[in-house]
Amino acid sequence: MLIPLEIIVFILISYSSALIVDIIAYAKIGSVSYYISITEVPQNKNMTGAIVWGITRMWTTTLAVAVTLLIESKNPLTVILNYMRISLQTLIIYLLTPFIVIGTLGIYYLIAKALKLITHEISELKTLKPPGGIVGLFLLAYVASITMNALASLGEEIGWRGYLLTQLKSIGIIESALIIGIMWGLWHASAIILLNFNIPTNAKYYNKLTVVLAFTLTLMTISIPATLLVIKTNSILPAIALHGAINAMWGITILISNGRCEITGMGLLAAISWGITSTIFILILLCL
Repeated sequence: MLIPLEIIVFILISYSSALIVDIIAYAKIGSVSYYISITEVPQNKNMTGAIVWGITRMWTTTLAVAVTLLIESKNPLTVILNYMRISLQTLIIYLLTPFIVIGTLGIYYLIAKALKLITHEISELKTLKPPGGIVGLFLLAYVASITMNALASLGEEIGWRGYLLTQLKSIGIIESALIIGIMWGLWHASAIILLNFNIPTNAKYYNKLTVVLAFTLTLMTISIPATLLVIKTNSILPAIALHGAINAMWGITILISNGRCEITGMGLLAAISWGITSTIFILILLCL
């Protein structure tokens, strides 16, 4: 099967523009390899640079969509707004979507606990000192998921579950979800290799290529529920909330689990956890 020219253009622009952002960040801050609580942001001089890098990088896929649509003689604003249809059902699902991440975190915790990879119980994470303790931490993460994190994630989702899904969904929902997951994962490769993205400070790993592969596998499994939510609502808004919640909450896995980062964090344990969540979503879809 020949790959449509517009998909090739989109991939080339999104990958190359992300690489340029990564190269600039590499020259300016060198690494984004750390997990830090929101209360410590003002004390870390690299954090502002990392935030600017992350947001800028996420919006390179929207840049790719806009350029590709202009080449196709389409109005980018009209098409992009069409990806974000709003209805009462969509709004309700949007607000509930972060709880999917919380549920999947529970699955991750149980698997990591069974494999003796948990080094700290969630209740012991007192160094974060969020208002209201652990409940307060998740409450803050939830609010971030549907507000500022969602706004940042919008930049990516316009490309992945907006433009690319529109181009691919005719081949099948699960098939398109997996292809998008691969493209989504490999798009992060230059950030992992140059900036140690997804490699926590002092973490052990075999090599960066295995980190890229494990990360891509995880995003393939995450892409399934994200895609199904978009198909269900005919809007990318739930995928934005899911993406925002992962960025807001999944970092806690770095704090509670110990092991090579190909396994813990966004590694194989995450892929298995999200694989279980994806299976549940598929079974629900089949029953509807």
